[in-house]
Amino acid sequence: DGEGGDHAMVAWSGPGLDRQVIDGAYLAEYTPPTQTPQIGQSALLYDQPLILTDTVRVRARTLDEGRWSGLVEAEYYAGPTVVINEIMADNGRTIEDPDEPGEYPDWIELTNAGPIAVNLEQMALSDDCDDPAPWRINAPIILEPGEHLVIWADGDPDQGLCHADFKLDRAGEAVVLFEMAGWPMIDQVHFGPLGEDVSLGRIPDGIGAWSVTARPTPGSANPSMP
Repeated sequence: DGEGGDHAMVAWSGPGLDRQVIDGAYLAEYTPPTQTPQIGQSALLYDQPLILTDTVRVRARTLDEGRWSGLVEAEYYAGPTVVINEIMADNGRTIEDPDEPGEYPDWIELTNAGPIAVNLEQMALSDDCDDPAPWRINAPIILEPGEHLVIWADGDPDQGLCHADFKLDRAGEAVVLFEMAGWPMIDQVHFGPLGEDVSLGRIPDGIGAWSVTARPTPGSANPSMP
């Protein structure tokens, strides 16, 4: 906090973190006096917002009217970790709906491409980038790093937690992921006609460019080649 002369002493650890990736912050080398808590030679003094662009573990104390707080330690991950990983808009016989045997609805696969588990509750999906009321995941679902989750785009949310209230257009449209309804989107994909039992997925899994594949993998990692 830069108001009232308040400051924080911060130490960090993480891959590739240096002055080049901590942007927009006032940064000064700081050696704490003997009367202040010692947290190591890497301590820095900040009096502007700290913008993180990579995974980082932060150990910090704040200074308020001459008094240092207790040491707080936490890990932060910059950027969205959950992404749209694969979609199918014309599911002929690829995968059956486990909640409605005999039905083969459209589906959207999410994956956690980050290093920490994420609770999907309140995340939202839509086929409209400007949807004011996208379908929400309304109960806790913990997605571990590298884990995949299939959302059934069947327009029948009463069937269960992972059934969205919209279907995908086999002629092509968009799929949009929001951190929360009303918040900016964190991922999106626009697609054209794909054909029956053909999917569009990220290759490599979770991080790659979108590729059309005739080897769909709902609920598991995408292949290394289309």
